[in-house]
Amino acid sequence: MRNVVLALLLLPLLATVQSTLIPHTIWSIGAKPDLVLVAVLAWNLASPQAENILWALIGGLAIDTLSGGPMGATILALLAATVLANFTSERVWASHVFLRMAVAASGSILYYLVYSIVLMFSNWEGYWGNTLINIFLPSIALNTILMLIVFPTTRWIATRISPQSMDI
Repeated sequence: MRNVVLALLLLPLLATVQSTLIPHTIWSIGAKPDLVLVAVLAWNLASPQAENILWALIGGLAIDTLSGGPMGATILALLAATVLANFTSERVWASHVFLRMAVAASGSILYYLVYSIVLMFSNWEGYWGNTLINIFLPSIALNTILMLIVFPTTRWIATRISPQSMDI
């Protein structure tokens, strides 16, 4: 339950920073970090529990509320990335650096893929080839690097607020 309270406090703040401050910084030209996506993926790796789906719902709702995109697009994309992160976060690999990089990259790819499909079905016009090369690929790399920075802090917080469960 404490992790849901943390999500209610942290994710709207990250969504606000992602929607208001980051577009006016050096990332305004192309790629930008997806703070909410990285936080959701990092939390799913640090504390794999069934209620982590709420992180995707809270983060997606916060971003969708602040964006001009179709309502629910980010929620669906974050849910897909969360399912992927939960599926891959076995206890054996939880501290392996390659897992963090792989989940950040594959979660970002799945997030952008689902989000793009929702935009296409919502009749949003766009140059999808340019978007893939100029925005999605650099953002995937940026999210992967950001995951390496964010995950140790996330794991430290997760060990303090949620007890470790033992599977038999």
